[in-house]
Amino acid sequence: MNAFITLLFCLSQPSFANETAEAERVRLSEEMGTLAARGQWVAVERKYQQIVALKKVELKYTDHMMGAQAASGMGNIALSYERVQKALGVEDRPEGQQWKADIEASYARVSIKTSKKSASVQLKPDKMPFIPEQQLAIQKASKQLAATGVFEGLLPLGDYSAGSVSFSLNPTTSSIQQTLAVVVKGQGTAVVAVDTSNKQKTSSGAPVGPWVSVGGSFLQAGTAELSNASVASQSGFNGQAGAGIQLKLNSKARLGMMVSFEAAKLAEQELELLNPQLKRYQAWLPLGLSPSDETTYWVGPTYFIASTATTGTLTSDQPQPVAFEGLSGGLGGQLGYQRQIFTLGQKIGGGIMVTSGIEHDGQRLYSWGKLAFTLTPQFKEKGKS
Repeated sequence: MNAFITLLFCLSQPSFANETAEAERVRLSEEMGTLAARGQWVAVERKYQQIVALKKVELKYTDHMMGAQAASGMGNIALSYERVQKALGVEDRPEGQQWKADIEASYARVSIKTSKKSASVQLKPDKMPFIPEQQLAIQKASKQLAATGVFEGLLPLGDYSAGSVSFSLNPTTSSIQQTLAVVVKGQGTAVVAVDTSNKQKTSSGAPVGPWVSVGGSFLQAGTAELSNASVASQSGFNGQAGAGIQLKLNSKARLGMMVSFEAAKLAEQELELLNPQLKRYQAWLPLGLSPSDETTYWVGPTYFIASTATTGTLTSDQPQPVAFEGLSGGLGGQLGYQRQIFTLGQKIGGGIMVTSGIEHDGQRLYSWGKLAFTLTPQFKEKGKS
């Protein structure tokens, strides 16, 4: 048992490679802070991208927020908004929520496209806003539209013209969640068609994915009073397998459901058991907290049904045969730690899960620790690093 606990403890510690990557993240984050204080946003962006490229490291709230500042300082408000959302996905702080709310109240999503026959089209606001970052966002959008004929992103609320096409972004018809589509066609800036319909983004239902677990466990069964004997506590290692689903509730919370099976041969000191067997079917309904895409902590109730078959002889002055078969069930609870190590495509991740729990069937108490290989769904936000 001590060896099993030691193994679980060792698995929960970060590897040397992870420590090295984390040290590099800290170094780059400190450099980002120094550069941000100087307003050197291009350099801050470069450091942020270096942190994102690190493997086996979790970006912190401040990393994403400085990345958002860099994007805002370069006029890319859409990218800034995405990074603020990432920061809030790591840690929910008032200043992050305020920044998110400010962007949602001051900007709208727009898609501007010109035809191949159109000359270079300039984007111009009727009135240039006073706030520097809003001015920068308009200037960046204008340059991109003139150079490529396409701009998709966030612009400050207000009235605009693209060539001779006029359009308005206002709180009643425009938002972050809707896209105002503007199409400029024809020679020069002549207007042929303008599409100003709002395209509401439809969100799909809550993501659901499969959950598979295969591994081993150490089970401890307490004493039990049988019809003709008092059976002492038993313990043993066994294999287990489970399958179920995970449901994403929000950026941090998951709901899981898993049904597992385990078969055990238990050892007991007072009986010379000939064929001790325990088969357990367990249903687990846990709630998961995911501080990052790779890590989830689980806690929830369990219900089990167990069939036991025990035959043997009491070790006493007058040996007595013992035979017991039975079916029992009971309630309990289980805690779990799940860590994703690798990915299989874009929807499935693989890793390890360590769990521990207790249950009671009215006659005896069961406790266990499990170590399993798992396959789980990846619930990454679109565009999340």
